[in-house]
Amino acid sequence: MTFGESLRQIREERGMTQEQLAEFLGTTKQVISRYETGQRVPKLTVAQEYARRLGVTLDRIAGDPGAQGLEELIRDEPFAAYDCCKEHLTRTDKEDIVRLIRLRAELNRNPG
Repeated sequence: MTFGESLRQIREERGMTQEQLAEFLGTTKQVISRYETGQRVPKLTVAQEYARRLGVTLDRIAGDPGAQGLEELIRDEPFAAYDCCKEHLTRTDKEDIVRLIRLRAELNRNPG
């Protein structure tokens, strides 16, 4: 299940329209629509805030990591991913994130 599919499922379980969910989350119907159709994936911090407001876990809203779930949410935010999700990560996941953080630091030191 993708982030968008999970978000849609949560919305439908609560009997909300996209407009109602957007208002509840402080965004627009267009953003919700793009999430639900897979055209857009939020940053990890946004997904965390949505999960908090909806009273669900990040795992629940993120969907299946193998299908555009948590893995995609953390792709561009390794520091936030490690900090917020470390208790749910395997040792290998943690090692991969640390490698990614080190690689990004090296690339920032030597761009090009």
